[in-house]
Amino acid sequence: MIQSAPGFRPLAARLLGHEAAGQKEAPELTDAAERICGKLYGELAPLIGIDGLTAIVAHALHLVQAEFPFLRGAKVERQPEDCLKGLRESAQGLEPAELRRGIVAFLASVVWLLATFIGEAMVLRLIARAWPDVSLDNEGQGSQEVMQ
Repeated sequence: MIQSAPGFRPLAARLLGHEAAGQKEAPELTDAAERICGKLYGELAPLIGIDGLTAIVAHALHLVQAEFPFLRGAKVERQPEDCLKGLRESAQGLEPAELRRGIVAFLASVVWLLATFIGEAMVLRLIARAWPDVSLDNEGQGSQEVMQ
């Protein structure tokens, strides 16, 4: 597990909850992960390039695969509309709570890597622009979401 990424898990859980519109079943969670990935591509590709962003997302996916082996079935693509190819198939038969934890860990790793490369303030500003209704505050809010 990445030591620094857990700090971003509450934010990642809120993003996933927002995009899944409160739904907790596997199809909605995988669709929500795709939408989040697509929005991140839309916000960040102009800044760091599609190849740079694809490399960061692929590295984040690689980092969480040991903790969540089902993610080995997902592949990162360059197209924003299909950036996590195979995620839905790799989630077949998985408990929704485990799927949710894996997606949250992956998204937290993406944010952590982006914060490492371009700075936390810049990443949070871009996330706020893409999700103006989602709180960026990690204090208290969202910590329970990660555990469920």
